[in-house]
Amino acid sequence: MIDLKWLKALSDETRLRIVKLLSLHEWSVNDIVHILQMGQSRISRHLGILYEADLVSVRRQGLWAYYRLSDIWKKEKWLSLIKDELTGPLYEEDLKRAREWEEKKKRSTQRFFDDIASRWNTLREELLGNVDPMKPLLEGLSGIRRCADLGCGSGEGLSTLLSLAERVIGVDHSLEMLSLARQRFLEEPRVEFRQGDIEDLPLKDGEMDLVTLNLTLHHLPNLTLWANEMARVLKEGGYVAVVDFLPHQEEKLREVYHDYWMGFAVEDIVSLLGAAGFSVVKEAYYPLAKSNLRLFALLMKKGKGGCDVNFS
Repeated sequence: MIDLKWLKALSDETRLRIVKLLSLHEWSVNDIVHILQMGQSRISRHLGILYEADLVSVRRQGLWAYYRLSDIWKKEKWLSLIKDELTGPLYEEDLKRAREWEEKKKRSTQRFFDDIASRWNTLREELLGNVDPMKPLLEGLSGIRRCADLGCGSGEGLSTLLSLAERVIGVDHSLEMLSLARQRFLEEPRVEFRQGDIEDLPLKDGEMDLVTLNLTLHHLPNLTLWANEMARVLKEGGYVAVVDFLPHQEEKLREVYHDYWMGFAVEDIVSLLGAAGFSVVKEAYYPLAKSNLRLFALLMKKGKGGCDVNFS
């Protein structure tokens, strides 16, 4: 059924341009302002109209609001047809600026980690203390030949993986971090390092038995691309292990550490990976003694059925 409020909301070119951007993935108001090169009040007004028409949904994290297309675009075929027809030079230019904006943010994050690489272990200790949920999360796994640690940083988590797998690949976007990690494992032939983007991994299809992300996910702007990459690089029956923050209000982490997300609801990550073909194996939660932050640890398997985990 065609709702007149949808037609009214989509009768403005700026709102159609916003819809086209949101067809990629969700964006913050700040992102859309930079991409469309318009004032914040103007963008917020148009987003408000789309929201009132139930065409977009909003997710709030602290002082930030993230917008995405609502589920109604999947349910109403004629809306999908409208979205598919949003083509031409104006929309192509918007998409080009969107890609450039994402690359700019990634480069900024990379520069940050390059700059603090030598101090990263100290900063991590100040934030987390001695909590390491990844080790117990992986206990009991068997049959792991090749695994990759995404966002491996200076390599502090690779020793745990070496005790589990025959070969370990550390992936990071920061060359300075990778340089420090290589120094740790100069005498270990089972470790390999690759520089690359987690949303476009330097890994072959079905190459991995296990992929880990230890406090890495909150730096990734496009979680759908990440979930699809997990499905691509993992073998059937392979595992993805994620440790990250639960939702929080610590704006400092966004401002100082370039965090893109202020934590995650576990059910959202389960849903995202579930849509990519994964099922839950186990999960756990950890408070941090040095702050009000809490961590979750989530292990999911590609495919359905039993798992090679000994819980005893």
